[in-house]
Amino acid sequence: MFYLIRHAESVSNAGGKTINDKENHLSEKGFQQSVDLLQRIPGKPDLIVVSPYLRAQQTAKPLINKYPDVPVEIWNVQEFTFLDANRCDNTTHAERSTIRQEYLVQNDPDLIHGKGAESFNQMLQRVDELFDKLKSIDKNKFVIIFTHGHFMRAVLTRKDKQTVTFDDIFEGKIINNTDIVELLSKDKEDIMYWETVAKEAVDDAIGKLHAKGISSVHVDKRGIYEKSPEGVKTYI
Repeated sequence: MFYLIRHAESVSNAGGKTINDKENHLSEKGFQQSVDLLQRIPGKPDLIVVSPYLRAQQTAKPLINKYPDVPVEIWNVQEFTFLDANRCDNTTHAERSTIRQEYLVQNDPDLIHGKGAESFNQMLQRVDELFDKLKSIDKNKFVIIFTHGHFMRAVLTRKDKQTVTFDDIFEGKIINNTDIVELLSKDKEDIMYWETVAKEAVDDAIGKLHAKGISSVHVDKRGIYEKSPEGVKTYI
């Protein structure tokens, strides 16, 4: 079982200025989200993977502290950092909007915008490297990877098609802070597919069930279920 988890809310996500993308740290809300995340992780992992970026490492910290004997590795699953650091350091997300639009309108997958940036195709190469790493790991192992939104969206797109566009990454499905994406493997097939587990959607569904008087509800990879006193699951 492989989990990709987007980092908790960062200072940039909250609208604040950041020194640079790599050192963009969690907001106060983000630190609480990283603690709350523990309730949604079903047991002890065999491996914890973090990106080189601070906000992902801070999000993983409560889990690392909970299971200090679990190995921790840094993989190249950092965010797609595509803008020139000389123009973007010490700015807010909103202040970078014009620079971001200048980059996107060029629609050049090989463009390296400037200091500290990578090209779109270089990012996709990191996505392919992630798939190669995961294919070499026993699928019965529980691996949790703390990563980032654009990178996760690239992974989700790359598994379906070879050609990935800018729109796929910048206009695709919203992945919220601490959303979990589980990588599953089909029986007897060497094919990977993905299931997105959005906390907000699950919480909303459970709330509606509670309102109907259904209180004993749980969640697993198949969906939401009610569990009888005898332990029988009935999926809703």
